[in-house]
Amino acid sequence: MRSLLSSGRGVMVLSPLQTQVAKALRRAGLSTDVGSVADFIEVVLGLPMLDRVVSGVLLDASAMASSDRPRSWSAPAGVRVGADVSGTVPLRLRDSGAYLECRIARLASAGVTFSGWTHIAGAELTSDESSRRTALAVSWAKASSAVGLPALLSCTINPPARASMSVAERAHRVAVDELMMAFRSGRVDLGNIVLAVNVVVPGPLAWDVASADDVAYATARSLGGAGHESFAGVAVGGNASSADLLASLYALHGRRLPYPLGFRVDGTILSAIAAVWKGRPDHVDRARRELRAHLDGLAMVGRVERPLRKPGESPTARSSASARP
Repeated sequence: MRSLLSSGRGVMVLSPLQTQVAKALRRAGLSTDVGSVADFIEVVLGLPMLDRVVSGVLLDASAMASSDRPRSWSAPAGVRVGADVSGTVPLRLRDSGAYLECRIARLASAGVTFSGWTHIAGAELTSDESSRRTALAVSWAKASSAVGLPALLSCTINPPARASMSVAERAHRVAVDELMMAFRSGRVDLGNIVLAVNVVVPGPLAWDVASADDVAYATARSLGGAGHESFAGVAVGGNASSADLLASLYALHGRRLPYPLGFRVDGTILSAIAAVWKGRPDHVDRARRELRAHLDGLAMVGRVERPLRKPGESPTARSSASARP
């Protein structure tokens, strides 16, 4: 699984379609019918040499089946095996392991390069629902290892609406800790999993204003407290604009973290691309140039060294010092 993510490269999460691609199209004022979704996926995945900056693309099985040109995509494609809610996966946990292993084995035989899972955590969930979702994620991870297919866990942790930065960090850490403890008790091979997780930010209705360094250090503390180095890699993203994600990655890389660190491309960046595309065939090249600019900027961060902030030193103080002749 280590080959799925290396520092400076990313993973692209286009699944579930209704919460990633369709949301991006709605924000751009575009139709979300099946044809528009398929066309937008082709705009994104048809980017030449996408595999140079993106190690893998997570899709729904329906998107793989409906596309006329999956072989033209340069980046390896994986399929989301199921959501963490009822529907795709059986409700009875005792049946989930065998079901998922059979499902993943079929995907592997069809040529899919990795399996994916989406995990949602947050304060709005009851304890029972949170435990159920975590148990299903464990079953999926064990099934992926049993089949021998690399695994990408796309995890979104939603803080309380009015959570300050410290409260949001605590909620983020609790959710990651819960996953790590469940994986360890289930004897899951974490070296087979890349964790794609959103960065720590205050709640959407909070008064806090967090700098890129605040976000980066809070995210690193949250992951570090849970033994994140056991994963094959960590990709961060979500909850932020492309500019904020770029700054956060820059700060995180400066901490010299012990695992391959990459970025997660999802709804926020996809919305910017959809706004340029506008559903017009003559805007495809323009949209792809916009996507290339986003991806190249994020990938470049992995090749830049950044000095660590000294304990007690503010970002302003460091910036002032570096500006002196």
